[in-house]
Amino acid sequence: MKLQNKMIILVTSIICFTLIIVTYFFMNYSKMILKEEKGKAVMNMATSVAAMEVVIDNVGMEKGIYKIQPRIEALRLKTRGQFIVVMDMKGIAYSHYLTESLGEAFINEGENIVLSKGRSYITTDTIEDIDKSIKAFTPIYRDGKQVGAVCVGLFLGSFNDEYTDLMINFLPYVIIGLIIGIVGAIIISHNIKKSIFGLEPDEIAWVLSEREAILESMNEGIIASNKEGIITVVNLNAREFLAEEKYVGRTLKEIEHFNKLKIVLKNGVPITNVEEKLPLGKTVISNYYPITDNESNIIGSIVTFQDFTKVKLMAEELTGIKRLMWSLRAQNHEFMNKLHAISGLIQLGEYKKALEFIHNTAQARTHILDLLNNKIREPVIAGLILAKYNKASEARIDFQIDSNCELREIPKVITIDEFAIILGNLIENSIDAVIGKENAKITVFIMDYDQEIQIKISNNGDKISKDIEDRIFNQGFTTKLGDRGHGLYNILKIIKEIEGNIYFTTDEKTTWYVTIPK
Repeated sequence: MKLQNKMIILVTSIICFTLIIVTYFFMNYSKMILKEEKGKAVMNMATSVAAMEVVIDNVGMEKGIYKIQPRIEALRLKTRGQFIVVMDMKGIAYSHYLTESLGEAFINEGENIVLSKGRSYITTDTIEDIDKSIKAFTPIYRDGKQVGAVCVGLFLGSFNDEYTDLMINFLPYVIIGLIIGIVGAIIISHNIKKSIFGLEPDEIAWVLSEREAILESMNEGIIASNKEGIITVVNLNAREFLAEEKYVGRTLKEIEHFNKLKIVLKNGVPITNVEEKLPLGKTVISNYYPITDNESNIIGSIVTFQDFTKVKLMAEELTGIKRLMWSLRAQNHEFMNKLHAISGLIQLGEYKKALEFIHNTAQARTHILDLLNNKIREPVIAGLILAKYNKASEARIDFQIDSNCELREIPKVITIDEFAIILGNLIENSIDAVIGKENAKITVFIMDYDQEIQIKISNNGDKISKDIEDRIFNQGFTTKLGDRGHGLYNILKIIKEIEGNIYFTTDEKTTWYVTIPK
């Protein structure tokens, strides 16, 4: 059975049970109140009869029946079903609703107390097994002495009729209450179903299990908070990364890290690629996102973060692959051109020139490879320079590496990827500056000193104009087409972080100088 139907049945059952209990107690209470009111009414009637002069003067007297019966019978007929019995101290009836009982002893257990003790009271019992009734007994006094008693009663048949009428009038309200309850149950069940996205209990259990498995298996750390700013989720990767830090159940105001969760929770705008430092010198790359419901209301915020070391390794791996692709592509183009040249010389019969061309090409290739192998001890950087050399050669650019170059190792203050970004962007900018020019030339110099590493890259391209010198390091600034203008900005950012230095001179040739401290 579906959850919505179960809820309708459950709520309706509770309402029905409640209405039955309320109706039961209401009926009993109403019956009790009705009996009390009828009891008071018959007692008032009995007191009034006992105070009538005709009753006081004639009860216990000879022929008193003939004076009392007509008056009392006339009074009884006006009371719609009540019976009135006037009796003397022996219980002889001077007035009775049954004419044949006049002058006879009033046989009822209730009159003994009023005749013997002179007390007034109300009882409910049977009269000669005819019917149940409510009766009031009160004594009759003449000159301060009790001379008889009055019994006024109401048959329960008429009482039950009134009680039944009361219940019939009350029944529509019970039915209306039941209908309202059923409609309310349907509305409540629908709203609850909507709030849980129409899922059944077993589906909710599956979603929670699936969610837990996904969160715990993710390589990224995840921390989430609800709309009150209380942290509700910290996955396995995050717990391992944060070590002793306990976050679940704490508010965003209590934690020192991931402060942008509060900002995202407030304005609902994602914040991505944020580099943050955590305890124990750990650095992470974080991404912050708001959590919204079906109506786009912000109900929480979440941050995913990854160890920056892993990100750097992946970036270095990706960069290495790209450099390899560049190198292979450039070499392919270069050797295709050289093979075409050799083929042409052979076809023309210029065998000596072909051999000379092959010798010069091999000598140049051997020279650059020997220089890189002997002077540049870092294979990634050597591969990068070779890739740029091949690209420049393909573009007919004279790419020279200073024979005095030396690079023993990358300083600890900078990663190999950051070093490659600096060197690669400066060489690439130089290639862009001279490509298509006659006698285009680029010179690369790298020197590994005891306290620092110096990089010097020169090109004979156009002079950098004064009007762009101040903007050349701005993010997005470029003199080329396309999405460019990030290289020098990234270089400057890295240089500032490691407290290095970068500047350039421009005249007949443009030279870039970079100093990287150790």
